[in-house]
Amino acid sequence: MFSSGVLLTIIVCCTVIVLGLIGLSAYRIKCQSKKSWASYIFSASVILILSITIFSTCFYNNRNVLDFISLASALISIILAVVTIIYSYFINSNSSSQIEKLNKAAEDVRNATSSYTVSATSLQENIQKIIFAVSRVEANTAQILEYSKLPGSKENNNLENFNLEKYIQGFVSIASPIGLLAMYACVKSYDYKKGFNLNMLKEENFSYSCGFLIATCSTGLISLSLDIEKGVVSVNSYIPFVKQALEKWFEKQDKNSFIVQMKNEVDSFFISNK
Repeated sequence: MFSSGVLLTIIVCCTVIVLGLIGLSAYRIKCQSKKSWASYIFSASVILILSITIFSTCFYNNRNVLDFISLASALISIILAVVTIIYSYFINSNSSSQIEKLNKAAEDVRNATSSYTVSATSLQENIQKIIFAVSRVEANTAQILEYSKLPGSKENNNLENFNLEKYIQGFVSIASPIGLLAMYACVKSYDYKKGFNLNMLKEENFSYSCGFLIATCSTGLISLSLDIEKGVVSVNSYIPFVKQALEKWFEKQDKNSFIVQMKNEVDSFFISNK
């Protein structure tokens, strides 16, 4: 199809291109430069233009060569079109997959936001309960604080008229069930000489129980040590009337109520962990 001169020229052009690429790669390796496609494209473009110029000069009037180039160009165009279609298909598939992942991530974010909102609302409610309990304890312990003067003071003489048992009964009658359950656990803890964790009273009551015990401890009804981070309680002492008032209060409750069931769980805990 081609004469020996045409084939020789094609071989020379291809050889020049290959040698140019090899030389460029060797130079970049020697310089230890980072890979840059821009420089490769520029060098390849220069070599390609030079090769086309040489090829055109030699074969611009050779009809056979021009027909061959036209056929080759048509075949290359068809191949590139097929490759483009296949590439576009895979790109679209990957894009669809990424969109699904983004939608799932957005849904996870929405769920997390909803969960956070619920948790924040629950925390706010617990804080309000603690504040309310502390306020009630402060209001009902004002009389004890009044009589906590040093011995010999005039105010201390009024202690003879103060009924501590009646005061404790009144305190128990207005306190919240969860708070009383926490006090009961403290009484049992002291009797059995064993500490306990407030999570035993359910995690949702943890914050409230901490606040209630801190407020109760300030009245002197119970003396305890509390690790707020871990929720571990260690009881040092309590006024005997507290135990009696708590037992009377629990006796009045419905045996099927949740507070009595939780009291039984507290009893089981200390009995089984003697």
